[in-house]
Amino acid sequence: MNSIILSGRVCTIPKIKLLQIDDKSVAMCTFTIAVVDGIFATSDNIISIESSNIDYFECVAFYETATMINANFVKGSKIICRGRMKNHIFNDVNDTKHFTCLLYTSDAADEARSV
Repeated sequence: MNSIILSGRVCTIPKIKLLQIDDKSVAMCTFTIAVVDGIFATSDNIISIESSNIDYFECVAFYETATMINANFVKGSKIICRGRMKNHIFNDVNDTKHFTCLLYTSDAADEARSV
């Protein structure tokens, strides 16, 4: 089963596009979230987050989820995303192969509402 839930902050402005598939328009939203991989206490009992412990995830959403994310989330917003990870392999103009992972987001919420 390929299921993932990530909680973090939106770190890019969500971008929405309308794709034309056959005779229908499909909304697609792309964005990146930053997820803290750990919170550490210093010797003075001050909680600190080390920037090296932040992971960034590229996300894509379609249909109603795409329009909801675009309308309700901005850069810096807290977000919880549920979806599945997919590999994306492509060649650039120099025929160099690139490999990325995308979170195909099926549902998203802020911290007040769980997914």
